[in-house]
Amino acid sequence: MNKLLLLVKDEEGMTLVELLAVIVILSIVAGIGGVAIAGVIQRSREDGRVADVQMLYEAATLAEASDSFISKGGSGTGATPGTKVTAKTLYDSGYATSVAFLKNKAGADTSDKASFLLVGTTGANKLQLSIEKDSFLAGSKPNAEMKDMDAGKVKVLTRATVFPDTKSEPEGS
Repeated sequence: MNKLLLLVKDEEGMTLVELLAVIVILSIVAGIGGVAIAGVIQRSREDGRVADVQMLYEAATLAEASDSFISKGGSGTGATPGTKVTAKTLYDSGYATSVAFLKNKAGADTSDKASFLLVGTTGANKLQLSIEKDSFLAGSKPNAEMKDMDAGKVKVLTRATVFPDTKSEPEGS
């Protein structure tokens, strides 16, 4: 028993090998955690952009409901039927609080690439949203084209529909 106590008593620190083993283990754990956190951050960016698009649609709906802004072509007077109103016009008129997310990879403003159109249907008017492809980003991932989306389609938007995976499939499949 005395020999065991002497062995334990003589150790004053860690050897270089033990220290290196701890550093390697911590590096592996940090690497795995970094990759996992990067995925979470990207998914939250995509979810944020989906919410931005939905809020922009709601702003257009409120603008139309309050004073027929869309059906007037985005002006105070009557406009040609079928006139599109852009997100930029909604923002400039004070209906949309922000269109800052509408920027392409070069950082250029693309708020004129998102447009609203009031379409007559049987018994009611229907507001449609169209946003061109690559009009905004979530991180470095560009959006897909969204064309003629009504309220039902806008409400069920997901990350997968706005930012589909662009991994190319092998030829012949």
